[in-house]
Amino acid sequence: MTDQSNIGLFPAASQLLSDQMWAYLMGGSGTEATLRRNRLAFERLALVPWVLRDVSTTSAAVTALGLELRLPVVMAPVGTLEAFHPDGAPGVAEACGRFGALHVVGSVGTEPREIAGVGGGPKAYQIYAAGDREWMRTTIESITDAGFHSIVFTVDVASRARRERQMRAGAAFEGKRPPDRRRLATASWADVEALRAMTDLPILIKGIQRAEDAETAVDAGVDGVWVSNHGGRQLDHGRASIESLADVAEAVAGRTTIVVDGGIQTGSDVLKALALGADLVAVGKLQCLALTAGGAAGVAAMLEVLEDEIVTQMGLLGVNDVSELSPRLLRDTIPSELPEPADAWSYLR
Repeated sequence: MTDQSNIGLFPAASQLLSDQMWAYLMGGSGTEATLRRNRLAFERLALVPWVLRDVSTTSAAVTALGLELRLPVVMAPVGTLEAFHPDGAPGVAEACGRFGALHVVGSVGTEPREIAGVGGGPKAYQIYAAGDREWMRTTIESITDAGFHSIVFTVDVASRARRERQMRAGAAFEGKRPPDRRRLATASWADVEALRAMTDLPILIKGIQRAEDAETAVDAGVDGVWVSNHGGRQLDHGRASIESLADVAEAVAGRTTIVVDGGIQTGSDVLKALALGADLVAVGKLQCLALTAGGAAGVAAMLEVLEDEIVTQMGLLGVNDVSELSPRLLRDTIPSELPEPADAWSYLR
């Protein structure tokens, strides 16, 4: 059991980051209703355990996307990681390789060839919805040549969101080229079909929030659907990702891998998501907080803590394997009104 805690990452990172970077990391779009719902949806779910079960062999290891992973937790794609700590994306890659986690590399600020071999662990590379087939073909060739395991196709950025907190703080990244907005706005399901025809690498579609879109993705031959509202940073007044998860899981019915992100901070959050049908969860803010507070070593320590939390909670729930998790272990409840030290919003400034 590790005596470290991820709770301390919030105040530590808050002290180390500028007001601009804190606003970029912790803020959402518009009124931040979606951002708040991501967290509140977890608070509305209570865990109900079984007792007097032999839990002497509890393990959080999983096999997903053809990979044997120590934990059902992956690093979500985040661009410009070097803005949080000099270790940047290579540091996250080193931590994931050391721990045994999948690193999904954000494409903004990181070229495939720059990161592919770092850390030695499996990596996926994120690209944005295309609308430009020649660009797609060139990009896929670069990803394939670099030796990436899979591709994450982010599809929820057709319009530029108004991230009010970030705008007020004046957060900007000079020298970083954002995705072409015209190309993003013209993307369609035909691009997913074209992408599938271009590569044999596993493809995950990130940004799914409707059961109908999940079914369309499966019909298009993707290897995973990623339930996400972009961390509350795109559509304001949307549903929490965890609220959309059950609908997507029912529609997919085991036909493809399901990943979910949005508001995940603790091992209990991970278990709730898995119980609702996710195969993997992804962490973005938590990854950046850990990187800020401790560089590559901080990310590795954060994963160690998550593993300890997950295994401990599994034992207390009366399960030995994540395959035993189901909605039967959850009940709707009234969120606590007490201050939550592990809640990111306790440390906003």
